Amino acid sequence: MSVEPASARLPSVADLAAQLAPILGDDGPLRPPAERGETTMADRVVEKVAAAAVGEVELAAGAPRRMRHGPSNSARAQVSIDGHIATIGVDMSVVYPSPIRSVARVARRHVAARVTELTGLEVKQLDINVIGFLPAHTDRRRVR
Repeated sequence: MSVEPASARLPSVADLAAQLAPILGDDGPLRPPAERGETTMADRVVEKVAAAAVGEVELAAGAPRRMRHGPSNSARAQVSIDGHIATIGVDMSVVYPSPIRSVARVARRHVAARVTELTGLEVKQLDINVIGFLPAHTDRRRVR
Protein backbone atom coordinates (compact mmCIF):
# COMPACT_ATOMS: atom_id res chain seq x y z
CA MET A 1 0.00 0.00 0.00
CA SER A 2 1.44 3.39 -0.98
CA VAL A 3 0.72 6.33 1.27
CA GLU A 4 1.11 9.77 -0.29
CA PRO A 5 0.55 13.23 1.18
CA ALA A 6 -2.51 15.00 -0.11
CA SER A 7 -0.47 18.21 -0.47
CA ALA A 8 0.26 17.55 -4.14
CA ARG A 9 -2.75 19.69 -4.97
CA LEU A 10 -1.78 22.54 -2.59
CA PRO A 11 0.02 25.61 -3.95
CA SER A 12 3.63 26.14 -2.88
CA VAL A 13 4.81 29.24 -1.05
CA ALA A 14 6.56 30.37 -4.24
CA ASP A 15 3.30 30.03 -6.21
CA LEU A 16 1.42 32.01 -3.57
CA ALA A 17 4.09 34.72 -3.56
CA ALA A 18 3.89 34.97 -7.36
CA GLN A 19 0.11 35.35 -7.16
CA LEU A 20 0.35 38.04 -4.47
CA ALA A 21 3.16 40.06 -6.11
CA PRO A 22 0.84 42.10 -8.40
CA ILE A 23 -1.41 42.89 -5.44
CA LEU A 24 1.27 43.75 -2.89
CA GLY A 25 3.69 45.43 -5.27
CA ASP A 26 7.47 45.11 -5.40
CA ASP A 27 9.59 47.16 -3.01
CA GLY A 28 12.78 46.29 -4.88
CA PRO A 29 15.68 44.26 -3.50
CA LEU A 30 15.58 43.29 0.17
CA ARG A 31 17.66 45.29 2.57
CA PRO A 32 20.14 43.44 4.80
CA PRO A 33 18.51 41.50 7.67
CA ALA A 34 19.87 43.87 10.32
CA GLU A 35 18.01 46.75 8.64
CA ARG A 36 14.73 44.89 8.03
CA GLY A 37 14.05 43.82 11.61
CA GLU A 38 13.13 40.42 12.98
CA THR A 39 10.11 38.20 12.45
CA THR A 40 9.08 36.00 15.34
CA MET A 41 6.35 33.38 15.57
CA ALA A 42 4.51 32.18 18.60
CA ASP A 43 4.76 28.46 19.32
CA ARG A 44 0.97 28.28 18.89
CA VAL A 45 1.20 29.44 15.26
CA VAL A 46 3.64 26.66 14.40
CA GLU A 47 1.47 24.18 16.33
CA LYS A 48 -1.45 25.06 14.07
CA VAL A 49 0.68 24.66 10.94
CA ALA A 50 1.88 21.24 12.11
CA ALA A 51 -1.62 20.08 13.05
CA ALA A 52 -3.03 21.24 9.71
CA ALA A 53 -0.21 19.45 7.86
CA VAL A 54 -1.26 16.15 9.47
CA GLY A 55 -4.71 16.63 7.93
CA GLU A 56 -3.07 16.85 4.49
CA VAL A 57 -1.67 13.31 4.78
CA GLU A 58 -3.75 10.49 3.36
CA LEU A 59 -4.84 7.98 6.03
CA ALA A 60 -3.75 10.29 8.88
CA ALA A 61 -6.29 12.02 11.07
CA GLY A 62 -6.64 14.01 14.22
CA ALA A 63 -7.28 12.66 17.66
CA PRO A 64 -10.87 11.73 18.47
CA ARG A 65 -12.49 13.90 21.14
CA ARG A 66 -12.82 10.99 23.54
CA MET A 67 -9.03 10.61 23.49
CA ARG A 68 -8.19 14.24 24.17
CA HIS A 69 -9.82 17.47 25.24
CA GLY A 70 -10.54 19.91 22.47
CA PRO A 71 -13.13 21.41 20.17
CA SER A 72 -12.46 19.32 17.07
CA ASN A 73 -10.99 16.16 15.63
CA SER A 74 -7.82 17.87 14.40
CA ALA A 75 -4.38 16.60 15.26
CA ARG A 76 -2.71 18.16 18.25
CA ALA A 77 0.84 19.50 18.12
CA GLN A 78 3.23 20.73 20.77
CA VAL A 79 6.06 22.98 19.58
CA SER A 80 9.14 24.45 21.16
CA ILE A 81 11.06 27.08 19.20
CA ASP A 82 14.67 28.02 19.89
CA GLY A 83 15.84 30.64 17.43
CA HIS A 84 15.24 29.15 13.99
CA ILE A 85 14.90 25.55 15.21
CA ALA A 86 11.61 23.84 16.08
CA THR A 87 11.05 20.69 18.08
CA ILE A 88 7.58 19.24 17.44
CA GLY A 89 5.41 16.53 18.93
CA VAL A 90 2.19 15.49 17.18
CA ASP A 91 -0.73 13.42 18.50
CA MET A 92 -2.69 11.86 15.67
CA SER A 93 -4.77 8.86 14.64
CA VAL A 94 -4.54 6.55 11.67
CA VAL A 95 -7.48 5.40 9.56
CA TYR A 96 -8.15 1.69 10.12
CA PRO A 97 -6.88 -0.54 8.59
CA SER A 98 -3.66 1.22 7.58
CA PRO A 99 0.01 0.49 8.20
CA ILE A 100 0.75 2.67 11.22
CA ARG A 101 4.51 2.99 10.69
CA SER A 102 4.12 3.88 7.00
CA VAL A 103 1.48 6.53 7.69
CA ALA A 104 3.55 7.95 10.57
CA ARG A 105 6.67 8.07 8.36
CA VAL A 106 4.82 9.99 5.64
CA ALA A 107 3.24 12.29 8.23
CA ARG A 108 6.64 13.02 9.81
CA ARG A 109 8.21 13.95 6.47
CA HIS A 110 5.21 15.99 5.35
CA VAL A 111 4.77 17.92 8.61
CA ALA A 112 8.48 18.77 8.74
CA ALA A 113 8.44 19.93 5.11
CA ARG A 114 5.29 22.05 5.54
CA VAL A 115 6.52 23.67 8.76
CA THR A 116 9.82 24.55 7.09
CA GLU A 117 8.08 25.76 3.91
CA LEU A 118 5.49 27.91 5.67
CA THR A 119 7.51 29.23 8.64
CA GLY A 120 11.15 29.06 7.58
CA LEU A 121 12.01 27.13 10.74
CA GLU A 122 14.28 24.08 10.69
CA VAL A 123 12.56 21.07 12.26
CA LYS A 124 15.22 19.39 14.36
CA GLN A 125 13.00 16.71 15.91
CA LEU A 126 9.45 15.61 15.16
CA ASP A 127 7.87 12.97 17.38
CA ILE A 128 4.69 11.28 16.13
CA ASN A 129 2.39 9.80 18.77
CA VAL A 130 -0.30 7.62 17.19
CA ILE A 131 -3.01 7.53 19.84
CA GLY A 132 -5.67 5.55 18.03
CA PHE A 133 -7.38 4.21 14.96
CA LEU A 134 -10.33 5.87 13.30
CA PRO A 135 -12.75 3.86 11.18
CA ALA A 136 -12.69 4.42 7.45
CA HIS A 137 -15.65 6.50 6.30
CA THR A 138 -18.48 4.30 5.12
CA ASP A 139 -21.99 5.00 3.96
CA ARG A 140 -23.42 2.21 6.10
CA ARG A 141 -25.37 3.16 9.17
CA ARG A 142 -24.48 1.44 12.37
CA VAL A 143 -27.33 -0.51 13.99
CA ARG A 144 -27.40 -0.49 17.77
